[in-house]
Amino acid sequence: IELELSVAPGNPRPLDALEDGDEVVVRVTAPVASASPGAWLAAYSPAGADVTEQAPVKFAVLRNVTGEWEATGVAEVRFALTKMRSDYHFVLFESDLLAPQNATVLAQTDPVAFADPLAPRAPRAVFVPGAGGSGGQLAVAWSSGRGAEHASKLRWQVAGAGGEWTLQAASVATYGVDDFCGGFAASFGWRDPGYVHMAPVVGAAPGATLELQLEDDSATYAVPHTLRVPRAAGEAGTRLALFADMGRGDTDDAHTWLEYGFPAENVSRALAADEPFDAHFLFGDLSYAQGFASVWDDWFRQIEKWAVRAPLLANLGNHEFDAPADAWREGRRQDLYFGGDSGGECGVAAAAQVPTPRASLDEAWWSQQVGNVQVISMNTEVDFTCGSDQWRFLRNALAAVDRAVTPWVVFGGHRPALIDSTYDRASQCCGYGRGAPPRGGPP
Repeated sequence: IELELSVAPGNPRPLDALEDGDEVVVRVTAPVASASPGAWLAAYSPAGADVTEQAPVKFAVLRNVTGEWEATGVAEVRFALTKMRSDYHFVLFESDLLAPQNATVLAQTDPVAFADPLAPRAPRAVFVPGAGGSGGQLAVAWSSGRGAEHASKLRWQVAGAGGEWTLQAASVATYGVDDFCGGFAASFGWRDPGYVHMAPVVGAAPGATLELQLEDDSATYAVPHTLRVPRAAGEAGTRLALFADMGRGDTDDAHTWLEYGFPAENVSRALAADEPFDAHFLFGDLSYAQGFASVWDDWFRQIEKWAVRAPLLANLGNHEFDAPADAWREGRRQDLYFGGDSGGECGVAAAAQVPTPRASLDEAWWSQQVGNVQVISMNTEVDFTCGSDQWRFLRNALAAVDRAVTPWVVFGGHRPALIDSTYDRASQCCGYGRGAPPRGGPP
């Protein structure tokens, strides 16, 4: 059995200097007698990862890619690869897609690599905690493989104005496997997340359009999209995008774990086409990584078309937060439902990857002014009964709304208060694999 690597048509870069999102084609050639219906091809990163210990980043069942696989023993599989701070290699397996750590390895490729693999990527505009009652401070977050010692900075200037760039030093954060609440997040789905950088945007005029650059001690990197600063407090015409339960889709021949397919990709395309917005409010169930760390990187590549052009506000849903009662770390605020829906992430990954005006991971509720709209978010996954910490915050936030400044109020949480649904979780598949995190309760 042979595996042959090539770049996809139209990709000018070689296999050792790929860029984020480039497509690689893996051609599989096998004797017809060996062209099993159970054959599947997986991408692993970093290259050389132990397939018995780590989940693949993406995978494709060959007979689903081409109906000719079993008759000819030939299949070509396109993989769009996300720059995840390391190289990749591809492994052909016989059978057990449901338990890849037990499958038989038939063949594998040499590595493919990225140019500047540790470089900054996936910038997203966010709000972070700030002074005053109107909410948080506008900021830009991004990912990279370089820690605090590399002196990361945000550079911005008004689009088309020329002149001096404003520089702002970035904070740097990360998290480790010991921060999770077990599950796939702390085992088969774990992958080093790199670093999340965050720099406030200080001094930009409301409504201004900004050009952005990300800088560290290696180079300065241009951001291909501009950021529109939200309009001034009370200014009419505020435009928000409101949506939930997004997930991750693919446009190649492969799949990520627990993906939600083309609808997720279509939502991203629609958001990009329908700009400008003053902010995006994604109220729970963001990437649906559910413990498979690489999905966060893939999801950021999917949303990069719009996520830096206006702030992304988010709150936590069951697929970011919920974990079994006996899995929570001492001192953490536990969820109300004790399902396994986060795959062990218990809010850690989402809170780090998508900063919000929340006071902390375990105080994940907030109020944010955007133009003439006050957006108030609750966390439906933890206690919100009368007298609770969250109830007191929400009561005060609603009481503080000045209808002369923000005549519109958007109040959001992940789980619906009322639902009319025929969804029967007992009859639904829980994902691609045995033992995948159960998809608990509505939605």
